[in-house]
Amino acid sequence: AVAIGDSSSGYIRTSIEPSGVLVHPVAAGDLLPVVALGTLDRESMRVITLPVEPLHAPVGLMPGDRVDIWATAEEASIPGASSLVEQSALVAAVTSDSMGVGGEIGVAIEVPEARAETIITAVRGGVIDLVAIPIETQA
Repeated sequence: AVAIGDSSSGYIRTSIEPSGVLVHPVAAGDLLPVVALGTLDRESMRVITLPVEPLHAPVGLMPGDRVDIWATAEEASIPGASSLVEQSALVAAVTSDSMGVGGEIGVAIEVPEARAETIITAVRGGVIDLVAIPIETQA
């Protein structure tokens, strides 16, 4: 928040109680931009847990991070051909303390309901890679 008297009108002032949800990431201790608050239709969002091999996810991945989801089909016609499945997915949880059958970690992501089928199909068809989006570059 910005104290009254500051020249920037693009930030939430300390005299105003912020309302809404963060639709853009804001680091702890940063000023809260007005454009970072919005109203997402929470009913249209879904949380999907992805099984991800530990070396295919960023080190230190935490809830609140944003990642791009890439998939490489196991039986791709071109070996190693990967495709972007989802951009800027919100990480809801990371369960690195319990491994899956193949040694995967569980990474729960929040996505629009309309994208859930595409992401689940990609997970079932190959290897998933999560690519971290640095907070400074997120919209």
